[in-house]
Amino acid sequence: MYNIYDYLKDDLLSLVHLSFQEAEPEEGILPRYGFSIICKRTSQEVGVIFFVLDRTRRQYIKGHLSYGIHEEHRGNRYAARACRLLIPFIQDQGYDRVFIGAKLSNLASLKTIKAIGARPVSLEDGIRLVEVDKLKKDQVAMFVWELGHDNPK
Repeated sequence: MYNIYDYLKDDLLSLVHLSFQEAEPEEGILPRYGFSIICKRTSQEVGVIFFVLDRTRRQYIKGHLSYGIHEEHRGNRYAARACRLLIPFIQDQGYDRVFIGAKLSNLASLKTIKAIGARPVSLEDGIRLVEVDKLKKDQVAMFVWELGHDNPK
């Protein structure tokens, strides 16, 4: 099968289009793309990454990106690498920044978010105090990732 997103790769990983979920507004579901994270060396899926098309206020609470690395492949920085590989696709969708959230207890995800150069969200980013309060209540840290800026490797 031909992967129309063949440009989402580097020397170690490639992102292969897995799914597109249509919006289901009555269910609160927004459109999202899913990609398998494939290790080129072994041709194995090491995880998945999803991008939600969201320009609503929900982006400040739920974010645009989610990812998961299969347990046996954790510790290799695949999630951070996959996020960076997804930049051209995200920009093709018309975004120059995205929001990423993580539970405060999810240390691996917080480490990934820091590794890609995202910064904590602030009121200057358009988030409202009521949304900040909800994040605190849910024990979620929200970050903004500016895609046009130099991001650490």
